Amino acid sequence: MKIKFKHRADNYFWVTALLIFIVGLFQFMLSNERMMLINIYDTYYVVNKFHFALFCTQFYFLIGAIYWLLYKSKRNINPKLTKLHAKATTGIVFIYLIALPIVNYLDSGILSKGYANLLLVLVIAIFILAQLLLLANIIVGLVKGRNTTN
Repeated sequence: MKIKFKHRADNYFWVTALLIFIVGLFQFMLSNERMMLINIYDTYYVVNKFHFALFCTQFYFLIGAIYWLLYKSKRNINPKLTKLHAKATTGIVFIYLIALPIVNYLDSGILSKGYANLLLVLVIAIFILAQLLLLANIIVGLVKGRNTTN
């Protein structure tokens, strides 16, 4: 049986959500360090890594559902904005997963500078800014109306 994968934004977000859940589950089961510390200026946030992974999973599923609803309602969304948003939002997860071991190695030495916290704060900031593209795409889809060719 051959499974056909449609190259649409909703599928990318759902696959990314599944990968985040799997990585978060393995992190929870295999790691002794279950909490992550986020330091923003003078405020420390202590978050369970598995809860953070669950939140990210739900958020990515929600974004996938939004794109799925836009496709099903045949809204005329901008394909360039969709590609940019999908690449920025799904790509930031993979950049974080690749950069995290490198940053943890740099932070493990005597000259610990808090690079892991800086990486996490930058990733969250870029992720939040990328969601403005989704908002712009929804507005474009509502203003342009329905796609009559499909």
